[in-house]
Amino acid sequence: MDHDTVTATNGPEPETIQPLTLDEYLALPEDRGTRYELHQGRLVRMPVAGGSHDYIAFRLVLKLGAYVEARGLGAVTLSQAGYDVSEPGELTTVYIPDLAFVRAERVPAQASPEWSRPWKLAPDLVIEVVSPSQFHPETEQRAREWITRGARMVWVIWPAARSVDVWLPVPDAGSIVPSRDETVGVTGQLDGRDVIAGFACPVAELFKGVRADAGE
Repeated sequence: MDHDTVTATNGPEPETIQPLTLDEYLALPEDRGTRYELHQGRLVRMPVAGGSHDYIAFRLVLKLGAYVEARGLGAVTLSQAGYDVSEPGELTTVYIPDLAFVRAERVPAQASPEWSRPWKLAPDLVIEVVSPSQFHPETEQRAREWITRGARMVWVIWPAARSVDVWLPVPDAGSIVPSRDETVGVTGQLDGRDVIAGFACPVAELFKGVRADAGE
């Protein structure tokens, strides 16, 4: 499956009227050119991303992957990896981020059955690259969902604006409220904060080598 984080806007496929279990979802045949997430038992179709989308993700993984690997901090996954973020009592939900980081103590053991299945957790850091077909309300809802389901930080990258929204969980009256903490422009720097302590990446690095007038 390719990666582009379009949510339920496209609606469920006809064959998903009956909710799917995780095993049924994993057993689906590969559909080239299309990938699917599972939202409370319903397949949600997502289109293939453009080249600029993966180029930006690649630029970030060069920085993030090297930092995490050198310090043994955990695992960085790419756009093939799904995460089972189902909440207690709900039907199966599997989200697929563009990039994600999971700290070492939370990564399933390679010898465990969980290793080769969607990991049943929300990543510590989720990174989503916005596609031309996505809009602010949709991407904001996506970031809120990740935080609500346990992510500690979400970076939403806006290629056209060359900026990154940083979302964090904020305690409020005993619960967690997703909050857009800041928007970092092209002259600014992404900060790993306490999620990946010491990590920093200039936003300009994500677009290095791309013409300033080039769009998605």
